[in-house]
Amino acid sequence: FLWIATGAEGVKKYNQNFKSVAVDQTSENIREFAIGDYIKQILNSLSPKLKQAEVNVNYSHDFKIHSYPGALARIISNLIENSLIHGFEDIENGIIDIDIRKEGDWVKIEYRDNGSGIPADMIPLIFDPFFTTKRNLGGSGLGTHILYNLVTQTLKGRIKCIDTSMKGSCFKIDFPCKVHEEKD
Repeated sequence: FLWIATGAEGVKKYNQNFKSVAVDQTSENIREFAIGDYIKQILNSLSPKLKQAEVNVNYSHDFKIHSYPGALARIISNLIENSLIHGFEDIENGIIDIDIRKEGDWVKIEYRDNGSGIPADMIPLIFDPFFTTKRNLGGSGLGTHILYNLVTQTLKGRIKCIDTSMKGSCFKIDFPCKVHEEKD
C-alpha cells in the first residue's frame, strides 16, 4: 500500500522523507536498511508528483538489506518518472505495482505499471544511451541507461524489461542482499 501524508503532520512527514532520501541520493554510502520501508519513504518524497498514480508496494516488513540506499532511490525514482512521463501520458488513473521479495541471497523487485507500454521492437534498445521516444519534448535518452548502470554496476545486479504486449511496462530487477564495498 502507499500512504501519502496529509495536513500538518503530513507535511512534516513528507519533509522528513524528502530530506532522508535526498541525503541518500547524494551519498554513495552502504548501510543496512529495511528495503520495503525505504521504498515507501522514496514514494512519500515523490508524493507531489504522484497525483495521477496509485502506487502499491508489496513487501515483507522484516526484509533488511545491506546496500546503497541512494542508488535504490534513484532507480525507483527513475522508474516512476518514466511511468509518469511515458506510460501515463494519456491515462487518467495510472497504477504502479512494486513487488519486493527475497530469494536466497538476492533481492527481487518487479516494477509494473498499467501505462501505454513499450513496443516490442523498442525493448532491446531501452537501456541504450540516448535512446528516447521524447527527444522532441526534451528527453535526453539517458534515464534508462543510468538506471541500467545503477543496477548492474552499483548494486552488482541485473535488470530486464519484459514484453507485456503493450499492456503497461514491466521491469525485473535483482541484486545481492548484501553488497560488499570495493577497496581501492
